[in-house]
Amino acid sequence: HGVFTSSLDTVKRPSMLVEQHQTIRAHALGSYASLLHAMLRDPALLVYLDNDANQKGRPNENLAREVMELFSLGEGNYSEEDIREAARSLTGAGVQQQLDQGAYRFKERRHDEGSKTILGVTGNHGPDDLADILLAQPACARFVARTVIEYLEGVPAEDGRVAEYAAGLRETGYDVGYLVERLLLDPRFYRDEVIGARVSSPLDFL
Repeated sequence: HGVFTSSLDTVKRPSMLVEQHQTIRAHALGSYASLLHAMLRDPALLVYLDNDANQKGRPNENLAREVMELFSLGEGNYSEEDIREAARSLTGAGVQQQLDQGAYRFKERRHDEGSKTILGVTGNHGPDDLADILLAQPACARFVARTVIEYLEGVPAEDGRVAEYAAGLRETGYDVGYLVERLLLDPRFYRDEVIGARVSSPLDFL
């Protein structure tokens, strides 16, 4: 919830935020790969990050930048050119508005079908291709591992430990449930530095 976040002030439709929460809950202890693919089709996220306005010839980079920085790789693991090319791959991924609801709709006429090179991979990429490219980067597994460890422990994670857990993620196809179970069985999770360090957010507390 703290990674894939949207605002009602921007989205406007409560039903779309409910759907987003349900998607996150459905995948939370499953495959992060499946979750990333699902979120690139999530109506609330597409509206929140202006991807409904992302079209061929006028690419909007908001979602492309956030998916790399905040959802998969973290800063320093991509270039501005990667963002521009990723934005092109996300053109046409929009929302069909229906009263208080919204459904994912891929608008082919608005999609840029030209060749794109993202993180060294060239092709006529679309949203699913972008997700696969990001998931194949070693930085993505490190990002997910660090995010989960630091969320549950409440203190910064050491790079060596992140690499250890990232390797497990790659071996299991980004199985977050496996990662959490392994973390909770790790004696290091119960060290003095961690016990009582994590402060719950208002939503967690509620």
